[in-house]
Amino acid sequence: MATITVPDNLRDIAYQAFENTAWLNNAPDGVVYLGKVAYCYKGEMPAGTSITLRDGTLATAEGAFESQDNLTGVTLPNTLSVIGGYAFCWSRGLKSINFPNSIIEIEDGAFDNCTGLENIFSEIIRPANVRLRYGVFYDVPTATCVLHIPVGALGRYGAAEQWKDFVNMVEDQGGDLLGDLDGNGLLEVNDVVVLAEYAMSGGASAEATALGDMDGNGLIEVNDVVILAGLVMGS
Repeated sequence: MATITVPDNLRDIAYQAFENTAWLNNAPDGVVYLGKVAYCYKGEMPAGTSITLRDGTLATAEGAFESQDNLTGVTLPNTLSVIGGYAFCWSRGLKSINFPNSIIEIEDGAFDNCTGLENIFSEIIRPANVRLRYGVFYDVPTATCVLHIPVGALGRYGAAEQWKDFVNMVEDQGGDLLGDLDGNGLLEVNDVVVLAEYAMSGGASAEATALGDMDGNGLIEVNDVVILAGLVMGS
C-alpha cells in the first residue's frame, strides 16, 4: 500500500493502522500526517524535541506519540479537535503542552504516565463540554503540574471531572471572556443584543456558541441571554 487517500474530515485513526505499509516506509522522518491527522513520529526523536503540529491539523491518531521520552514540548494548533487515545502515553519527558479551545474530545489514556508534565496551558473556556474519556491524565502528577486556564474559568475547571484533580490552577490564559460576543474584552449591552440575535436566528458559529453558552448546555437559548443581561446589569 504505497498511497493512502482519506477524507478531509477524518479524525480517528486506530493504533498503528498503517504500520509496515509502503506509504509509511516511504515517508520522511519526523511527524507523519495522513490527511489532516498527525499519524505518528517516524524515526529516532532527538533529545529535547519540541514539536508544533501544523495549522489545519484536526486530530492526533491513537498512540501517535506514545513512549517518546525525548519529547519535551508540544504545541497544538487552534484547528485541533480530537486528541486520540494514548496519543502521548508514556512520554515521560514531556514537560508542557497547550490545549486550544477547539478541542472537543480527549480520548482514553491520552496522557497516561506522562510523569514529567510540569505545565498544561489550556484555552478551553468550558472544560465540562470537552469529552474526556477514561484515564486521560492517569499518573500525571496533578499535585505539582500547573494547569494554566482562562481568566474567570477557575470555578468551571474546579467542578469538571478529571480537570478538578489538578491542585495548582492558575488563571493566566487570555482566552476569551465568557459572554464577550463582540470581542472588546468587556461585558456590555451590545453583547446581550448580539446573543439575543443568535438565540432567535439559531445561526451561532461554534466559537460564538462557546462564548455565549452561559448555562453550559451547549446551546444558545433565551436563558443564556437572561444570564448575560443579569451580568451586564450587575457589572
